[in-house]
Order: sequence, then structure tokens, then C-alpha cells
Amino acid sequence: MKKIFDYNAKKIPCGIIGRARELAWPCEMFRITLPKLKRVEDSDFNPLEMCVLKLLAYGRYEAETLAEETCLPLDLIELILLRLYEHEKIDEYNQLSSNARNEIEKLNTKDTTPTDYETCVIFRECIDGVLLPFIKDNDDAKPVELEDDFTLKGSIRLRELFPSQKTFPTPTVNDIISALRTMARRHKVSNDDYRIPPVEYISVIPDGPCALRVRMVIQRNSDWRILNPFGKGFTPELEPVYDNLLERNQEEANSFRQWQMKNKGERPVRQSGERDRKVEPYETEENRSSYPELLSALRRADGVYAALEWALYYALQEVPFKPIVQSLQIDTRENIVKRLSEASNDLELEVEPRLLSWLVPTEGKLQSFLEHEDAQMGVVLPLAIFAAHADSNSMFHKVAKAHPNLVPRISALKERRDIKAHGKNRMEQIYGEDDCAFMQDVVTTLLPSIIFSSSPTEKKDDKNTSADIRFDARLALQDFFGVAVFNRMDSNLQENLLRAEIFQQEHASEPTKEETTKAQETSSSSDSIAERIDALPCINALYAAAQCAFRPFLVGGEQPASATIDAAAQKAENVGFGEMPESLRTVRQDMLQRTLDGDDQTLGASVIAWLLLADNDLLQQVAKTLPSFFSDIDNLLTLRGHGNQSSMMQEKEINAHCKAIYKLINTIMEA
Repeated sequence: MKKIFDYNAKKIPCGIIGRARELAWPCEMFRITLPKLKRVEDSDFNPLEMCVLKLLAYGRYEAETLAEETCLPLDLIELILLRLYEHEKIDEYNQLSSNARNEIEKLNTKDTTPTDYETCVIFRECIDGVLLPFIKDNDDAKPVELEDDFTLKGSIRLRELFPSQKTFPTPTVNDIISALRTMARRHKVSNDDYRIPPVEYISVIPDGPCALRVRMVIQRNSDWRILNPFGKGFTPELEPVYDNLLERNQEEANSFRQWQMKNKGERPVRQSGERDRKVEPYETEENRSSYPELLSALRRADGVYAALEWALYYALQEVPFKPIVQSLQIDTRENIVKRLSEASNDLELEVEPRLLSWLVPTEGKLQSFLEHEDAQMGVVLPLAIFAAHADSNSMFHKVAKAHPNLVPRISALKERRDIKAHGKNRMEQIYGEDDCAFMQDVVTTLLPSIIFSSSPTEKKDDKNTSADIRFDARLALQDFFGVAVFNRMDSNLQENLLRAEIFQQEHASEPTKEETTKAQETSSSSDSIAERIDALPCINALYAAAQCAFRPFLVGGEQPASATIDAAAQKAENVGFGEMPESLRTVRQDMLQRTLDGDDQTLGASVIAWLLLADNDLLQQVAKTLPSFFSDIDNLLTLRGHGNQSSMMQEKEINAHCKAIYKLINTIMEA
């Protein structure tokens, strides 16, 4: 029977889902002999002062010389010398006092000869051969009593993990020293208090195979972790080992999956489809009819920036904006920058030169604003500045006077929104309370009928329910992609897929009886019974996830000879993708070039760069596996648009779009 060692703390950390998973982790134990060293006495000097004092002991008395030899700033050296003088360590000529000289000699002649030795144990796990940096006292190294193979007292059955067939070498003395240093860092023990013993005083003796009791838990954020088998916290050494094991061992992946499902089954049934959301004062029938997109943005948790765009858009509809647009259409870019600068100065707005360039709308964006009700900040904000400049009594002028930092503040909101929208950061909350208050003030000033409640909306912060939804979403994604593939994904990709899946989980409720009855009375179509949902948050998450999936393929590739959209379209047609859709053909060449240079800008630019960089065999495999590749990308780009316009869908449509993008991401990753 294999020896099992149990160093586990008795308490499981709070904030976990379900029960811990008990593992018998295969290891090899080694007994090591370490010297007990004399404890280093404390010194009154900090490291910089000690360095300066030692140089002074060698006769380096000038501050300039000390600065040159230490590579420290002269003013810092002078400050150190002043402090040493105040503590009577040096005199006015920077010469050491007898007291300081005695302290230095004492520190330089510390006795490092071991006076005694102790025997400890250390473990190497035998799946990937990682030496665990936890050195334990030999007296604690006693195997636990078992009722039978891998069953502890109390009927706790440990799942046995099997060691690799590889043979791992006995740890070297340098390995032991590295483990000691890791322990010192984790326990925040400085080198002044804990001395690493000299190599010649350490010995290592193998003690044979064994197993460690290791526990795995699921945190409330739905991420699984492995508890430190020797005490508090988690163990980052074992987690990547188990990650690799899941990928290459299907039996273990199935067992891991069963444990997750068991924890899900032991939880109380979650009540979904909560419909008691607080109704805000602005949610009137008149406002719904007049400002539908603005109200949709206000209802979204990440809709602060979009709400500003739509508020400016709707406010512009109430003023004569067409003459301003016409003047911009016939003007040069250089002159528009000059006019914006003059208008901003007259309004006392803080606008940096770099932001003036952002505020120059292109002909295409102006046309889209006029014909397609497209609210883009790069159009509505400069129009608002010109409108405020033209009429000092307008709402735009009031906003400019109330917020002189309007432009840089909106630009900062855009930068944060773009980081999340393009899958470059995991942050869940991109807007704070100050951002919401700023948005509400601007919106109410522009559109007085939009009135917000005086007190913030009370959100039901049920951490358990949120964790349950996230856990269910993670399980659903692991079902689709497989445990190993999902765990291998980049954290940003995982997070955006979870956002999309959580959206589905939160809206996966049946219509109420009253809604069903009402729908049946108004239409005989079964589709009309299903509730239509604003799926934009889900679409945005899918867009960011897809961009994350392409990102690894855009790094390190050789730049193509012809880096144009036409070249990508021709290559795609040659390998079997078919004709490139218009949504990809309209990608700007500068965006494509920046993406090829390693800074992916948009999903469209990422797809085209991938087509240019990937070899023909890979592209042919993807085209054969996923004939709908171009249509799926085109649908996603079309649905997302500028990322601020509501996208009303039924639940089954949302699910279909999610599955299509999941399949596309999986195909890309597995190609």
C-alpha cells in the first residue's frame, strides 16, 4: 500500500461552490539535511546606507564619487549622507565614526559556520516532475492511517492520480536552495533575517514513492483551484500540471467533469427570469417612442458611452444641424481642425491637439449619420461643438459650460470601452459611479424629459446567484468545447465567452402566463409568443471573443508580400472560402496594417490579417470544416455594427448566433 501524507489544513476556505475534490497526488519524497545557522542580528542601516557606509570605509568621501560608484542620483546620496551625519555615523567630512566602523566590522565578520543540523522532507510530484517548494519538518513526515487503499478515516475516498512513465532525477542542491528562496519570498522573510545555507552543507537522500492528499475546489467566480497541500492558500505549482493532465488524459477529464456536475446538482434550483427590475422615471411611453436607442443604452450595464452617443444624436435632431454637416462635407480636413480649435477655445473647452484629429468626421460617417441613423461619437460630438458655438442658448452650450473637460472625458470613456469591446482586457466594470453621474448630467441637460431617479438603482447583489450563473455558463462552455480546450484558452477569450453564455443563462426563462396569453390573443404565430430581447451585450461579447481567438495567429508571422484586402480576398477564394463579404471589404487599410504589425484593431482587420498570414493548408482545412465561415463573420459584424444600437432577438436566435461563433472559434483553435 502506498504511503499517503496529509498536511492539509482542516478548514476549507469559504466562498466555494459545492464540495472539495479529494486527490491522492503521486509524489516522491526526499529527505534533506540542512544546517541551522545563527540568526543574523538586526542592523540600523538600510541597504542603501550600508552600501554608502562600506564605500566610506574604503575612503570614498566625496558625494560625487559615491554617486558615480553607486549609480545613484547625487541628491539621493546627499540625503543619505545627511541622515548618517544626523545619526552620528559620520562626521562633517564624511569619515566614519568609531561606532559605525565597529558595526560594519561586526556585520562583515558574521560566523556562518553551522552549529547544528536538521532533517527535513521535500516532495517532487510525479506527473510532470515539479519540485514543490515546501520544506517540512521531518517529525511531521508520518503517513496517515488508511481504512483501505486511498480511503482516509471518516470515509474520505481519495481519487488516485497516476504518475508519469518518465523518470525524474533526484533534486540537486541548487534545486533545494531554489525551493528555500521561494519559501522565503512567500513568507516575506528577508535575506537579513533568513540566510540560505552554503551548498556544501546540504545533502539530499531519496525516500521512495508516496502520495500527497491534495484538495481541489471551485471558487465563487467559477474558477477551479488547487489548495496548498501544506497549509493556507493555493499552490500555483500543481495547477498547470493538472491543466496539462486534463488535456492529455480523457479519463481524468471525464472524472473532473462529473465532479463539477455533481456540485451543480447539489445546489438549490436557481430561479431565473427575474422581472421585477426597478422602472426609472425616464421610462415613459413618450420617451420610448422618441428616444428608443437611448433608453436601450441606459438599460445596459455597460451603456454609459453609448448613452452619451445617442443623447447627442437625438438632441441634434432638434436643432438645424444640416447646414453644419454640409459645411463639413465641402471643407478640408485641415480647415475643419482649425474651426474645431477655434470653436473649442471660444467655448473654453479643454481639447488637446491629438483629440482634434479624432473629432474630424469622415465623409462616410457623415453620410451614415444622415441616412442610417448612425450615432458615432466622432460625428455627433463635433456637430454638438459647432452647434454650441453657433447658439449660446442651446443645450449643447450649457453642457460645454458645465463640463469644460467634456472632450477628454468622453475620449477616456471611449478608450476603456474599446479595450473591453475588442477583447483586450478582462475587466468586468469599465465605468464607475462618477462616469454614470457625468453621463446622467449630460443626458438630462440635452434631453430634459430624461429624468433619473434621485437615488441610485438598488441592485440585488446576490453573490451566490451570480456565482451559480457563472458556474453554469462555464459548464455549458466546457460541454461545447471540451474541458481541455476551454482550459487552454486565453483568459480574455474565456471571459468574453462567459459573458455571452451568462447572457443566455440570464435570459433563458419561459414567458410568463400573462405574456403568453397576450401574445396568443394578438397573433397566431408561435414566434410572436417568444419575448424579444436586446441581445447587444451578447453580440458585443461574441465579437470580442472572436477577436481574441484570432489574436494568437497574428503574432510572429512573416509579413505577406501584398498586404491588401484584395490580396486577402483572392487568397480566400482560392482556398475555398468563397467571395469575401462587403463587411470585410470595407475594412480600412491602415487598420489592417496596424493589425499585421501586431496591434489588432478590429475583428474585421483580424480576419483579413489571418487570411494573409496563414498558410494555404490551414485555410483549406478551415474552409472545408466550416463552409459558413464568411457568413458567420458577416452576420456578427452586421449585428454588432458600431456596438451601440440595440439588436432585438428571440432567445432561439441568440442561441443560434452563439453556437455559430462558438463553432467558428473552436474550428480556428483546432485547425
